[in-house]
Amino acid sequence: MIIKELVENFFEYRTVMCSDMEVDMYVLRQSDVALPFVLLLIKLAIRDTELESSVVSFDLVKQTQSLCFLSAENIHLKDERCALNIIKKLGGYRAVNQFSCVDDTIQIEKLVEEIRHCLQEVEEGKNIQVNSDLYKAVSGLFSISLDKSFVQSELEIMNDENYLNLTEGVVIPYNTCQYNEKAITQI
Repeated sequence: MIIKELVENFFEYRTVMCSDMEVDMYVLRQSDVALPFVLLLIKLAIRDTELESSVVSFDLVKQTQSLCFLSAENIHLKDERCALNIIKKLGGYRAVNQFSCVDDTIQIEKLVEEIRHCLQEVEEGKNIQVNSDLYKAVSGLFSISLDKSFVQSELEIMNDENYLNLTEGVVIPYNTCQYNEKAITQI
């Protein structure tokens, strides 16, 4: 359920298009479609803060059969509420420099092409490390800025004993996506 909310809030429930084709929200939330860059946005936003190890962990793997040549694996959402708040605070899809929105329709093709370009020389199945040049190149596609007061307020909520009793981390198993391969390879 939380993956659905993360992706839908990221795109603000708008129509999403890629190569003149509408992409359904069910497809977008798959681990090898839009979910990797939604999770990457969260991870980059909290990098080098006290929230870094408290919200989400995952592996990014090169997978040429995926929309952006990226697959998110071993996803562990440690704090769903905070992840959702980060997406909202960053402005959802507006944090991605390559997206355009016309008439409530978000065009993702440019981001897809940029990420694919960054990953074209990477070996299939290779794990993309956080400190690698490649990771830095992909992260340059996002506009990320969280103020310290936001981070501090999230930490205070996380450390609240009542909140800790209500939440548990969620481990999401890697799933294979059921998508239209022809549509993805047309990009």
